[in-house]
Amino acid sequence: MAIEKIKIRGARTHNLKNVSVDIPRNQFVVVTGVSGSGKSSLAFDTLYAEGQRRYAESVSSYARRFMDVLDRPDVDSIEGLSPSIAISQHTSTPTTRSTVATVTEIADYLRVLFAKVGVPYCPDHDVPLKKSGIHDMVDAALSLGAGARVMILSPVVRSAVADPDTVAGEMARRGFLRLRVDGEVCTVDALPVTDRGAVHSIEVVVDRLKITPEAKTRLADSFETAAKLSGGRTMLLNLSDGSIQAFNLHYGCPQCDYTIEDLTPAMFSFNNPLGACPYCEGTGIIEQFDPDIVVKDAALSIAEGAVCGYSRRNSARFAELRDLLARAGLSVETPWKDLPEWARVLVLDGDQKAAAKGAPRGLHYKGVIAELDLTWARARSESAKIGMRAMRRSCTCRHCGGERYRREVASVYLGEGASRVNIIGLMNMTLRQAAGQLESLVLSEQSRQIAEGPMDAIRKRIGFLCDVGLGYLTLSRQARTLSGGEAQRIRLAGQIGSALTGVLYVLDEPTIGLHQADCARLIATLKELVDNGNTVVAVEHDEEVIRAADFVVDMGPGAGELGGELVSCGTPQQVMDDPRSETGAYLAGRKAVTADRGVLENPLARTLRIVGATGHNLKGVTCDFPVGAISVVTGVS
Repeated sequence: MAIEKIKIRGARTHNLKNVSVDIPRNQFVVVTGVSGSGKSSLAFDTLYAEGQRRYAESVSSYARRFMDVLDRPDVDSIEGLSPSIAISQHTSTPTTRSTVATVTEIADYLRVLFAKVGVPYCPDHDVPLKKSGIHDMVDAALSLGAGARVMILSPVVRSAVADPDTVAGEMARRGFLRLRVDGEVCTVDALPVTDRGAVHSIEVVVDRLKITPEAKTRLADSFETAAKLSGGRTMLLNLSDGSIQAFNLHYGCPQCDYTIEDLTPAMFSFNNPLGACPYCEGTGIIEQFDPDIVVKDAALSIAEGAVCGYSRRNSARFAELRDLLARAGLSVETPWKDLPEWARVLVLDGDQKAAAKGAPRGLHYKGVIAELDLTWARARSESAKIGMRAMRRSCTCRHCGGERYRREVASVYLGEGASRVNIIGLMNMTLRQAAGQLESLVLSEQSRQIAEGPMDAIRKRIGFLCDVGLGYLTLSRQARTLSGGEAQRIRLAGQIGSALTGVLYVLDEPTIGLHQADCARLIATLKELVDNGNTVVAVEHDEEVIRAADFVVDMGPGAGELGGELVSCGTPQQVMDDPRSETGAYLAGRKAVTADRGVLENPLARTLRIVGATGHNLKGVTCDFPVGAISVVTGVS
């Protein structure tokens, strides 16, 4: 026979006075009463504490060592108790690594989604990376038709400074006889005359053959050999027309040497070394040299000392910058503020980042910041760092822009065309925006089938969060910046997503900080927990929530020593009909709250002004708060 009630007998926790009450299971129960009447003592310190203690006693003594086991509450007996989960207002974690996405497990499903159906792109050329298997290479060769003459190449040097003689010597030791140097095929002992310091493209000739149906095994062996030599890259040269097809066993850019390993869920977590920015280790914040301090005066030129440590006094470093700017057609005599943006980026961050700003190609320079980082790393004592320490600040990581992820991860996208999005873009969206973005993704039929499971889980969790009035939060919002009410509702949405049944949930004023417009959606969420086969007990003062309850426990009649008694219990209507219940009197309209609304003659005579507030989702808010008056800040959640 199913147990229908939780029977509490003789509860004396804190100020409770031998309270005995039967609470129906699998219903929405509200514990109410004046502040200090014993509501939390009954719900949290008795019901939840005993449920948690009994669960802890059921596990091994070893596992119990890692649990924060509560003391046994002062109560004679509790029957019909389920495993309990408390969702209080004090659940925000202080760690910077916890975000809305990680707390709600949305991040876990996004990791799976990107790993399964994400498309990696080249960060420099913005083209999809291609990946081929050996069978794809063999099929491409066979598709040329019987009789076609081909050459299988291994690109060991691709548009890089290299010495062909050195490469030829190494390949000769491995047993290869021919190379293709800058498009010209030659033997390893008869190389064309070239400049050793020039940029070359060098391929090893692994095999030359005529395509026949019987050549399939030979082709596979040759492509495998070619791939081993060059880290997965191969080339198929059609000797008939000179056309070349390039392949890569890994995801690789068809226009450059950029490659990326096979996508895994770990790559899309900033808490994992595979996905975290290697400089800030996934925190988004790093102690680094601050460009605003390194450039001490933008009105000065580099020659006049605009960049700390690079004036004429330091002849070697100054000469390096002078020659660099000269190659770029600029002068160290030009004031820093008058240099083009790409030139300033070139000096501080190096040629790779400057290229994206329009800098000329071929300006090989790692940047002042990189040189300072190297000097700092090589310093063997604190005294050697004293002069540089003044230029360092804890600030947003310059390498990932505070986004926490590796460069490779930021170049993996979901979807195609204008609807495509990377994980950083999704994390910076609000929950409502993320839901819309995921719905608008353009996916192939195969990708859509693969993504169905994780997408469904993400939709449900985002839907729960929006239903409890949290659709305005971004997925990347740090958990420690949330209010108590926000943190509680996030945990509540996570519990709904977990789909547990047979659990006793104890909540602490879930409507706190929630606008009345969102209250109905919160009640629907709590009812959904009940519909899943759970018991929900909420400590609450909100009239709308009390009226929506299946069962009400009214504590009182006063606070502290004057409280701790069970005044009334039953359905909301039964409590309203009970003449002993203060809460019932207000619910029934027999009593009402009146306030002396005194009006200040000149409330804005003295004010505290906030100008241009932009924290979190604020958009340049400017407002005045009167001094010596009570001000209320309200609005939808």
